[in-house]
Amino acid sequence: MGSVRHISDREIASVLTTDDFVASCDKAFRLYGQGEMVNPARAESIRREGDMDLFRLELPGEWTGKFRGRKVIEERSDVETGRLGERTAVIELEDVQTGDRVLLDAEHVTNMR
Repeated sequence: MGSVRHISDREIASVLTTDDFVASCDKAFRLYGQGEMVNPARAESIRREGDMDLFRLELPGEWTGKFRGRKVIEERSDVETGRLGERTAVIELEDVQTGDRVLLDAEHVTNMR
């Protein structure tokens, strides 16, 4: 098993420019079109947790032979009253050759999108 590194939203915001973000999205779409990037169906679930509803969304993806990843978003709210709770978003990446993993806070990236 490889190493695990966490990269915060603050670190991402300090180095990721809008141009970098657009270029990376463009590359991902091109890789997808060439069949090198795989984007399986997302998985959604909702369950009651205490006095809140927990909505969980998992968006998997893989750059075949290089990286496997998924974005996980969890939101807590009370559907009946409309009360909003906390929201978390993280991107989990794994280098398939080394097993090294990177956990990225995904709020900044999500907001850029």
